[in-house]
Amino acid sequence: AAPLRSVALPGPGGLGGGEGTAIALPRLSERAAWRLGVLAVAGLAVANLGALDAGVASLWEFLRTKAWFRADMWEPYVAVGSFFTWLHGWLLVDYLATSGKFGGRFSGLRKYRLQDQWAAAKKGKTVAEMKPDELPKPNRWYAGWPWELVVYLAPLFVLAHFNAFAPRRAALEWAAPSFLTVCGQIGAGLFLYDFFFWFGHVAMHKISPRIFKWSHGKHHENNESRASDTVRLTVLEEVVDVLCSIAALRLLQAHPISRTFYNIIITFLLVELHCVSNIP
Repeated sequence: AAPLRSVALPGPGGLGGGEGTAIALPRLSERAAWRLGVLAVAGLAVANLGALDAGVASLWEFLRTKAWFRADMWEPYVAVGSFFTWLHGWLLVDYLATSGKFGGRFSGLRKYRLQDQWAAAKKGKTVAEMKPDELPKPNRWYAGWPWELVVYLAPLFVLAHFNAFAPRRAALEWAAPSFLTVCGQIGAGLFLYDFFFWFGHVAMHKISPRIFKWSHGKHHENNESRASDTVRLTVLEEVVDVLCSIAALRLLQAHPISRTFYNIIITFLLVELHCVSNIP
C-alpha cells in the first residue's frame, strides 16, 4: 500500500478559524508519479495533434533534402550513435552512484541498483541503511564494445554495396506521415522485433548446452549484467538482432522518420534492459 500523508481540512470557521480535521491521503509512489507524467504528456499530445502533425511535416521536408539523411547508412549510423550514447550514459550513472569522489552527493542513485537492493535485503536493511563498504562494486565494464560496433556495421556496408537499401531510397519520396502514424509504427516495430527475437532467443537457450555456449554464452559471461553487456554478443546474435529489426520495419513498411526514431528508442530499451537498475 502507498504511504499516507496527512492533510488538514478547514474547520467550521473556514480557513481563518476553528480546528480543522486531518485526513490521510495516499502518497504517490515514485513509479505512480512517473506514470501520471507519461499520461499527462500523452494527453497533451492528443490535444495538440494538429500542431504535432505540422511539426512532423516540417521535419520531413527538412530531412529529405539533406545528403546525410538520404545516405544508405544513415540508419545504421543512428543505431551505433544511439548505442554509444546510451551505453556511456549508464556508465556515467554507475560511476556517479558508486564512486566515493562526490561526498555521497549521488549516492541516492544506488537505491535503483538491483545488486544493491539484493545485498541490502540479505541483511534486512534498505539500501540507504547500508554502509558504502557493505554495497557491492560494479563488475568491470565490457571493453570489447568498440569491436562489436564494427562487427555490426561491416555487413551493412556490404549490403549497401549490393543495393540492399533501395527500398529506403524509394521511401524518401513518400509524403510526410502523421504524428500518430509515427507513434504507431514505432510501437508496432518494437512489438514485432520482440516477437521475432523471442524465437531465436529461446532456441539459443533451449536446444542444447553446446549451442547455448557457442551462440549465446558470451552474452552471459558476466555474473552481474551491466549496460555494456547489451553488445557483448556473438556474430550470430548480432545477425539475428539486425534481421529481427529489418523484418519488423520492412513488414510494416515504416516511414523513414519512424525508422529513425525506432532506432533511437530500441537501442535505449535494450541498454536499459541490461543496466540492472530498477528505474521507475
